[in-house]
Amino acid sequence: MKSFLLAVCLSCSSLLLFSSTAIASTEENANTEITKLLEQAIHENVKQMKAENIEGTMATIHTKSNLYASSKSLISRLFDIYELDYEIIDIKFIAHQDELAYVRVKQLTKKVTGPAFKNNELDMVQIFKQEDGKWKIWSQANMSVVFLDQ
Repeated sequence: MKSFLLAVCLSCSSLLLFSSTAIASTEENANTEITKLLEQAIHENVKQMKAENIEGTMATIHTKSNLYASSKSLISRLFDIYELDYEIIDIKFIAHQDELAYVRVKQLTKKVTGPAFKNNELDMVQIFKQEDGKWKIWSQANMSVVFLDQ
């Protein structure tokens, strides 16, 4: 009887362990897929900024974001004054919760042409929200800006 109970307990433990592993694996796969989509969205934003394509850039920002109108105005002025080069240095997925996803991004920005500009490395957390089935920038918090020697 003791050996039967031990066998049942071991079976239950194995089942729980397998179930927990399967759930964790499913979450990791979902996060991996989301991470890929977020990386694509980040690179598309940079691609459109480099091309100075205002409509393409704005297509990477959520239209319901509080930042949308001010971003469009600021980016238009930026494109009129400067030609800048952008490079993504690092992308780290932080979390996905409900309809939002959080990513830490390090970006290098250098002036190509235009008036005085401080080349910089920006460390930021970008918050994404889906719109029409695509992840788009919802908000951004700048963690630090390091100005580089010219």
